[in-house]
Amino acid sequence: MQFVEAPECGLASEHVVQFYGENDRVLVENVADFLASGSHKGEETVVIAGPARTNAILAALKIRAVGAPHGDARVTALDAESVLDELLVDGFPDDRRFDDAVGTVVRRLRKHSGGFGVGAYGEMVGLLWQRRQYPAAIRLEQLWNSLLGTRGIRLFCAYPIDVFSADFDASVVSALLCAHGTLLSSDSSDALETALVRALREALGEDSPLFHTLPALVPEPCPDLPVAEATILRLRAAMPRDAEHILTRAKEYYAGAQ
Repeated sequence: MQFVEAPECGLASEHVVQFYGENDRVLVENVADFLASGSHKGEETVVIAGPARTNAILAALKIRAVGAPHGDARVTALDAESVLDELLVDGFPDDRRFDDAVGTVVRRLRKHSGGFGVGAYGEMVGLLWQRRQYPAAIRLEQLWNSLLGTRGIRLFCAYPIDVFSADFDASVVSALLCAHGTLLSSDSSDALETALVRALREALGEDSPLFHTLPALVPEPCPDLPVAEATILRLRAAMPRDAEHILTRAKEYYAGAQ
């Protein structure tokens, strides 16, 4: 596992990220909500994903377009694998190629929007993460952030990271988290948090001081995190030897609630 030094935090909330593991349904719903919130106001929309994910997002956007002021979202769909191939040099994102493959498209759409801007979804960083090319993924996030700095652009990123897995550890994902302004929860209900609390109570005991002080033991990375995700990161940092057992039990409880 390669670790990447975390960049300085404090980015705008227009750069959103979600870790979805195997929960495609929640991811698609969140992406569609994110994109529809802008397209209803006149934003242009770009989706950079694989064919199946693109089709699912388009179908969800169509449902959300019913009765919307601007009707169906105007979507430019690009294949994530193909675009990624265009911008990599020796496996690492190249500034000029990124601008040619992504920047020119986004700027054209922003101009075409008549000042309303662009809402984008991209999963190229997720593909790099799957290939365990972690520095390349962080570099691509940095290139996106430079593009977002021109204003009028919002971006939703997604990573196939299971928050119950060892990959969801502050030492691994802090750089990734700090490249974004907002982390959306992996679950749209309170089922994830409920499963964690149940597993923690059983493992530590209701009267355990650690159960009550865990939230304050470990400073969370930026950005501000949903309660469940923050709890997992703190647990792994504060109790590395016990975390795996507790999280395995929590995952079982969470699966049973689905």
